[in-house]
Amino acid sequence: MKGLFIKDFLTLRRKYGPVRIAMDVLLIAVLMIAFGANSAIWVSFVLVPIEAMTMCMTLTNCDEQWKWQKYAFALPVSRAQIVRARYLTAGALAGIGFAASLAVNAAAALAFSAYPPVLHLLLAAASLWLTLFALALVLPAGLSRGANAGFAAMFAVILALLVLFGAAGFSAQAAGSALAFAARHVEVALVLAICAVAAACALSYEISVRLLRRARA
Repeated sequence: MKGLFIKDFLTLRRKYGPVRIAMDVLLIAVLMIAFGANSAIWVSFVLVPIEAMTMCMTLTNCDEQWKWQKYAFALPVSRAQIVRARYLTAGALAGIGFAASLAVNAAAALAFSAYPPVLHLLLAAASLWLTLFALALVLPAGLSRGANAGFAAMFAVILALLVLFGAAGFSAQAAGSALAFAARHVEVALVLAICAVAAACALSYEISVRLLRRARA
């Protein structure tokens, strides 16, 4: 299973080079110039989840193009281990996204000082929570039905994010209200958030394993 995990990151290194990293940094800079302190919200709640989902679906697409699944099923690993390796990759990507969100929130706190540092910390934590939820939604479709189904699920999640944070008039005040409640009830909010995302990821994993066994039987 360790080899499958390494394979995923070698694939990402091949598909995402310095140019993509530079583009992401430029996009973050544009968001910070355009939205000021609110840019941390867009990076945390939109850009990071989209990037994590895109990378996971890129892996699925590459597996199809290179006919990886036919080779993978011949290896001495179970289908549950194949799924587990991809979920570990997704978790690592979510962790990287959390680090990026934390860096952007720190920069926004220093540059604009519009909100207290604890609010920016909660934004980064909420970004990790949302990213894990988004990945839990798209991974079963990609692993069991292929890249087309995975991208369809990803676009559905992206559309929901854009509607929620764009057309619905998402603002720093709305985020502040929710996060202020979380700040006042840290223990309760933390327990609820961890339980919810853990349940979602566990259910997603079980669905992925079952669907993969059925689809490739």
